[in-house]
Amino acid sequence: MTDKAESPFQTHRAVLLQHDYSAAQSLQSFVLSCWNGNTWQFRGDRLTNLDQQHRRAFLELAQSYAIRGESDPVFMEVCGEMIEQRRRWAAENKAKMDDRQRAMKPKFCARSLKLPSDRN
Repeated sequence: MTDKAESPFQTHRAVLLQHDYSAAQSLQSFVLSCWNGNTWQFRGDRLTNLDQQHRRAFLELAQSYAIRGESDPVFMEVCGEMIEQRRRWAAENKAKMDDRQRAMKPKFCARSLKLPSDRN
């Protein structure tokens, strides 16, 4: 393969990088499990939820990976972008949780507690 446009990872790039619905998530999980099956798990039972369009995309992606594997530069590029996207999401979610935790008003202050070692 010499043309980037021939790769199904290019054809289905938008579904892999820009969509957040169950069929897209199934395709994303499959692709990331091809990248690293130890880290990214794919649930095969989710294939039954794919409509014809997403089933066709799955088959194209699976066939391409079976033939080319990591020698497809578009596969490598898309996986790198997907992983970076998930790292960004994790950092953003952690920042939101940290902000929420800081905003919480505790009902008591740890300094006001009398610990057994504080007794005179």
